[in-house]
Amino acid sequence: MRIVKGSASFKGSSKPVCLTIGNFDGVHLGHQKIFRLLSKKAKRLNGTAVVYTFDPHPVKRVAPSSSPKLIQTFDQKMRSLKDNCIDITVVEPFTSSFSCLNARDFFKRVIIERIDPSYMIVGHDLTFGRHRMGTIDLLHKLCLENGIGFEVVDAVLLKEILISSTQIRALVKAGDVEKACSLLGRPYALTGKVVKGRGIGGEIGFHTANIIPQNELTPPEGVYITKTLGHISVTNIGFNPTFGGKKIVIETHILNFSKKLYGKNIEVVFYKRIRDEMVFENPAALKKQIGKDIEKAKGYFK
Repeated sequence: MRIVKGSASFKGSSKPVCLTIGNFDGVHLGHQKIFRLLSKKAKRLNGTAVVYTFDPHPVKRVAPSSSPKLIQTFDQKMRSLKDNCIDITVVEPFTSSFSCLNARDFFKRVIIERIDPSYMIVGHDLTFGRHRMGTIDLLHKLCLENGIGFEVVDAVLLKEILISSTQIRALVKAGDVEKACSLLGRPYALTGKVVKGRGIGGEIGFHTANIIPQNELTPPEGVYITKTLGHISVTNIGFNPTFGGKKIVIETHILNFSKKLYGKNIEVVFYKRIRDEMVFENPAALKKQIGKDIEKAKGYFK
């Protein structure tokens, strides 16, 4: 997949462009349906599947105090788009001046003059232009006027739950990473840099990788079944209350793994929350509980 920084740098395509527009935070099952249809249409037209998205998220510019915590980092999002057979992703810098474009000007100056699509497939809830005044009906009208094929993808439901980035954020925030996984179509994953910790895990026989997360959205305090670098792992998010910790940390114990990871970026993939963080009477009691947590993690993947 080719990444183009800004629509002004998009030099067009020798093949028909099949385009979708959106933020696509999380690249969940609803987004994946759009991408499947887009890729399928591009193949039928012998064309190119193009995603047009923004960085930063528009709400971070127009209403920063109410902007959502994003599910994925930029790099995670790009990898997910690539995994969904997208050929080109155009990442538009969402500047203050760009946010002032009204819907018709955006369509004319960006969509028509820069990207020039032959076909557009968009989600049911798409809005565009200044104050989000551009509606699906307006976009359909503009596409018809310019000879562009147009298709709207309906909302995707899973067991009567509307799949949306907002719903997934709420699930992760509540610690229900298992249900979030079902809406994402894959496990929620957190990426970050490994730093030196207090060495408590090593003292009780369970070395851990301490992570400074790059993700804005992280699960709440607790112990989770995870995988790290392809290995089963158990991840604790919390304060280490047994040892009087005052600062929240994310630390993962990776089974059957002994390599040094300091300074490296790793990804921790979350499958299930198994318990709250607890205060133990002594290190021996904590060690015993961690052993139980590890057995639960092993059993989960049997």
